[in-house]
Amino acid sequence: MIAALTLVVAGGAGNLIDRVFYGFVVDFIDFEIINFAIFNFADICVVTGVFIAVFASIREELMNNKNKAKKYDDL
Repeated sequence: MIAALTLVVAGGAGNLIDRVFYGFVVDFIDFEIINFAIFNFADICVVTGVFIAVFASIREELMNNKNKAKKYDDL
């Protein structure tokens, strides 16, 4: 979870720095083969961090439910 939040904050900070110094976010990854969004490394960090956080939250919830079920089975 720490890594996920670090990626989100770092990506947000990168985009904020672009906004402060340039007035806009510099996007540099463009797939001309397909009509897809143009984005930058900071955007990749934010999206990856959110996916990791969601995955970690779901995994933690499943583990907690499994441990609760095991606790009641032992009774």
